[in-house]
Amino acid sequence: LSIYFIILLCLLGITVSSCTSPIDLKTNDSDPVIVIYGCLDGQAIHQSIRITSSSPYFEEKQNRPVSDAMVSIRSSANEMFELEELINEKGTYQTTVPMAAVAGITYQLKVEVDFDEDGVLEVYEASTMMPYHYELDSIKIEPTSIMGYKHYALKMYGVEEPGEDYYLFRFIVNDTIERFKISQFMTVSDKGIN
Repeated sequence: LSIYFIILLCLLGITVSSCTSPIDLKTNDSDPVIVIYGCLDGQAIHQSIRITSSSPYFEEKQNRPVSDAMVSIRSSANEMFELEELINEKGTYQTTVPMAAVAGITYQLKVEVDFDEDGVLEVYEASTMMPYHYELDSIKIEPTSIMGYKHYALKMYGVEEPGEDYYLFRFIVNDTIERFKISQFMTVSDKGIN
C-alpha cells in the first residue's frame, strides 16, 4: 500500500509541475503614445518640459522627440507662460521668460499637437499645485547594509504636514546635481513617514 502511495505522489508531482506554459508578451507591437514630462521649480529659471513618442520596450534608441507643439502653463493667479521648442534640442520646450513656481498656486499645463498626424490637434492637459516648502531640522547620512550590499540611508528630521504626499529627491554631489533628468529622479510616498 505504501509503494502505491509513493507512486501516486510522484505522478501528482509530475502533473502539477507540468502545468506551466510560456507567455508571449508583445512588447514591440504596441502603438506609440505621447510621453510628456516636466518639473516645475521654485527658482526663477526657464522651466522645461519634454515631449516624445513612446518606443518599443527593447528599443535601444531614445524616444523620438515630438515637435511643433503649442505648449503653455497657466497659473491659478492668472499668469500665462508660453513655452517654445528649443532649436538645438527637438522635443524640449522652455518658458520664454524665467518663472518660479509659487507655493500654494496651481499650475495647468496644456499641450496641443497633431500627435497621430491626422490633421486634427489633440489636447493634453495636466495640473498640479506647488507644495509648501518644509523646513528641516537636520539631515543625517548613515551607512547601512541591505542583503550584503553597503548603502547609505539619508535621514531627514522635521515636521511634516499630515496627509498623503510624494517627495522628489535631487542630490548635489561636489556642486553637481546628480540625476539631472526628470526620468532619473527618485520619488517616494510619505506613507512610511505618516
